[in-house]
Amino acid sequence: MHVAVIGGGITGLTAAYRLAQKGFQVTLWERGELLGGQANAFPVAGTAIERFYHHLFQSDREIVALAVEIGIGDRLLWLPSNVGYFADGRIWPLNGALDLMRLGFIPIQDRIRVGLVTAYLQRVRNWKRFEHVTAASWLRRALGNRAYDRTFGAQLRAKFGRYHDRVAIVWFWGKIWLRTTSRRSPLEGERLGYFRGSFNVLIDALAAAARSAGVTVVTGKGPNELRAAERSGWEIVFDDESIAVDAVVVTTPSPVLARLVPALPPPYRETLSGLEYEAAVVALLQLDRPLSDIYWLNVADDDLPFTGVIEHTNFMSPDDYGGKRFVYLSKYLEPDHPFFAMS
Repeated sequence: MHVAVIGGGITGLTAAYRLAQKGFQVTLWERGELLGGQANAFPVAGTAIERFYHHLFQSDREIVALAVEIGIGDRLLWLPSNVGYFADGRIWPLNGALDLMRLGFIPIQDRIRVGLVTAYLQRVRNWKRFEHVTAASWLRRALGNRAYDRTFGAQLRAKFGRYHDRVAIVWFWGKIWLRTTSRRSPLEGERLGYFRGSFNVLIDALAAAARSAGVTVVTGKGPNELRAAERSGWEIVFDDESIAVDAVVVTTPSPVLARLVPALPPPYRETLSGLEYEAAVVALLQLDRPLSDIYWLNVADDDLPFTGVIEHTNFMSPDDYGGKRFVYLSKYLEPDHPFFAMS
């Protein structure tokens, strides 16, 4: 049985690898020249750094186990993460409960509310009851308008823009849960995972494992259309040829799947096409000195053109990069934002 995998990111590579392990004939097509999707890195100072910032949480057990399986478990480091919050023109450390109580840009009663709400969400297990409740409505009730607008509300606006009041509280709970599972105690900062040598270490090892298992990996070529064959299977249509396969695994964004398979049932096609995606613009700065001592700085200032400052070399040592310092400036945007038309 011949299975096609469309997309050469980590999901596509893993799917191809697992299918080949099960005995299927597998061909993976990636339209770009490079594998790894947004986790791909480029060379710098004898090593590499990602185009978009990346790390692992301690709850990412499957990918950690995969790294061990393909022989790179010793390259995965668990490093302390120094987190901060920018408000009222200054940086406030935010690495645990004590730092929360020192957030001077909100009154003490609001700090207590934020702490209690965070502690409550950390203990929630039945997240399904949050599915149809928005974060904005739930958090406003729990915190009050003032505390919400200066803390979690500011982060939701930064992350989701005009959609900020439509985000489900279950998404917000998930973020709290990820951070909680990366801490040893409420008083300690989190520890995050990173591959020495960049995520290319994972991508290259996974691609090699897939090829060793029998996967044919094709880069620089992607399909224009996927057509259901008359009797069974699929026809993959490229610019220069069509290839028959028995099954297809598509790992692209949902709107791309809708475009690739125009014959999908209309209700399903409309669901895929109707999903609204947020995008991000990320600038990577190379500096000769540190910008701050914070790795992950959330920016709660509507007047600044970026919403996150991620100083990678406050996470991985600058010694790994020949003493150079690297800082990501991140801005989440709607796909029709004017920034995407700029060079």
